[in-house]
Amino acid sequence: MWSAIFSQPEISRHPDLKAHLRNQLDYEAAYNEVMSSENFGPETKNDFTAAIEMSYQQIHEAFYVGQDLENKAVGVCRALIGPFGGTGANERGFIFTLNQDLFMERFFLNGSHSLYELSIPGISNYGYFNFQLPKIFTEDYRIYLPDEEKVQRLKSDFWTKTYGRFSYLKLHGSDWWRTTDGSNAMVIGSKKTGLIDREPYLKWSHSVFEEVLKGPACVLVVIGYSFGDEHINKIIADSILHHGLRLHVVRPDEHKEFKNMLMPVQGVLEKQPPEHGPTLWEGLDGYYPARASDLYTYTGGNSTLTSLGKSLVRNVGL
Repeated sequence: MWSAIFSQPEISRHPDLKAHLRNQLDYEAAYNEVMSSENFGPETKNDFTAAIEMSYQQIHEAFYVGQDLENKAVGVCRALIGPFGGTGANERGFIFTLNQDLFMERFFLNGSHSLYELSIPGISNYGYFNFQLPKIFTEDYRIYLPDEEKVQRLKSDFWTKTYGRFSYLKLHGSDWWRTTDGSNAMVIGSKKTGLIDREPYLKWSHSVFEEVLKGPACVLVVIGYSFGDEHINKIIADSILHHGLRLHVVRPDEHKEFKNMLMPVQGVLEKQPPEHGPTLWEGLDGYYPARASDLYTYTGGNSTLTSLGKSLVRNVGL
């Protein structure tokens, strides 16, 4: 993301912004610093936001470059996401993401992967989960988040037996979403909690995340998260300590490296360890030193779990 944003012409218009990104290689931190600083004017801030949006657009376009890549993308959704849709009438499935891209919306196909259809609660699934997303988005595609009144109705309906059984919640917003005041709805930067609390729908989504993790016999499988967001770590850690949450983690590092990331030996790492690292380590119930692509194979139009993928599904009780 840093390189994609850094290379955009909107960034090149502002030498001070270009220099700032050269010195700050964490694009979220850079964005937060610019947006909260009086040293950068409104035009610079607007162009920074536009550069981020264009970078997401380019990432989205990249998945339309060839059938083989599309097949692999469909395969991972079918093999790894579908099983979490529940196996009976009394089960709910949840997929939570901190990403703002449209990978899942583009490549998860309802009607063929799981018992229940995947949906984003409270959001009109405009081209989602049916291979209908366009390659290039236009202004009329923007989705505006529900206001406070609609969110209150969503709260009262969501836990009824007939409401969406398989939910996809984007905790940090999404590309092409807009807040109730029309601004960008992607939560980026180091001050995420304040941004989330100001938007009713995002605040409600986090309350669902917290409520789900507190549920009895809950299992959380984490793929691709660096454990760098304190507000997310806190919810996971509290659920481990007080509600028996079982945490399973998929990441390419060996287990020793993961432990050292959560609880670094003095002087080994330059970065500060994640908040609640010791609790996260003590609550670890399963660990898989692999990439998502190591958990499934896609051949001849069929997607199947590898032996490691089957172990994961079995170990979490699916």
